Amino acid sequence: MTYAAKGSIAIDDRPRRMPPWIPGCCDPDPSRRVRHHAPKPAPSVGAGPDGREGAPRLMSATAIVSVAGFVTAFFVGAVVRDQDELRACVARHCGRGVAALADVRSGFDQFDPVAVWLVSEKTGDLLAAAAIDPDGPAFRGLLVVLRQRVVA
Repeated sequence: MTYAAKGSIAIDDRPRRMPPWIPGCCDPDPSRRVRHHAPKPAPSVGAGPDGREGAPRLMSATAIVSVAGFVTAFFVGAVVRDQDELRACVARHCGRGVAALADVRSGFDQFDPVAVWLVSEKTGDLLAAAAIDPDGPAFRGLLVVLRQRVVA
């Protein structure tokens, strides 16, 4: 075990397998990995150069899952074009079950309880800057995935 700088939080740094109730791409067993290969829709009128509609913007998703004596909190912040694209990111990195339960919002709410728990001050500053100028070259493809699992 390693200990955080503040000394009061123990962080278990041993590699762990995601429990079966949240299947996802992080599962070390290749037969259970989730792959999303959705066909690309035809570009429509008003679509950008990559065929997707809408301007990029910062969106965030939070979820808390409690199973078998463990509580896992998830935070995902990304510069995406719509809610469906963010949910696909959540499904890819956290599992489809979490994506279905996630509370999705436009922007970044630093006072959301999960954000207070997981997002550091510097990461919050980065997300706030991305919310102001999501088209900026520094924020293209921005994806922040945070999770913490504790014993309930």
